[in-house]
Amino acid sequence: MNLSFSPAETEFATEVRDWLAANLEQVPLFPTLAEEVAWGRAWQAKLAAARWVGINWPVEYGGRDAAPALVAIFNAEYARAGAPQLVNRVGINLAGPTLLAHGTEDQKRRWLPAILSAEELWCQLF
Repeated sequence: MNLSFSPAETEFATEVRDWLAANLEQVPLFPTLAEEVAWGRAWQAKLAAARWVGINWPVEYGGRDAAPALVAIFNAEYARAGAPQLVNRVGINLAGPTLLAHGTEDQKRRWLPAILSAEELWCQLF
């Protein structure tokens, strides 16, 4: 079994690496939680504007329709760059996929862009 990247996967990894090298800034130390969240929201909005958040989501909802292999490559490059966790992880990993699978078109159009950009933050309560 050949587990080497295809030329398209190698090109994608280079694209991710180059974008992060050009856009990732060192995460500062924050005097308050509010400032840390504000910085995280701005960082996630920047990623979302370039369609680097929810990359496996359909293009019409802000993603890239990325296959699982590209998601894995993105995650590896993101981690390699030392990039911070996204501030709206629950929205991206739980609420967004649930809306994509079961939401109405109105719900998708209302909530998905704000989830990607971290304009609205989602949480999970127990």
